[in-house]
Amino acid sequence: MSRRLIIDILEKASSKAKVEARHSLNLLRQMLRYCQKREQIEVNPTDGLTPADIAASASPPGSDTYP
Repeated sequence: MSRRLIIDILEKASSKAKVEARHSLNLLRQMLRYCQKREQIEVNPTDGLTPADIAASASPPGSDTYP
């Protein structure tokens, strides 16, 4: 799974549902972080990606706080 593929898919999702695309990025980031910690992948392709990178809405201040 490449970073480019993730961006392309989430940008497409963001064109229809910006909040859901942000949530998807957060969930995917968490899952891939888990895989990285278990040494199933070397690099997490979502590291450093922000909602702005996929044209999703930023979370409102004080709302869902995903790492």
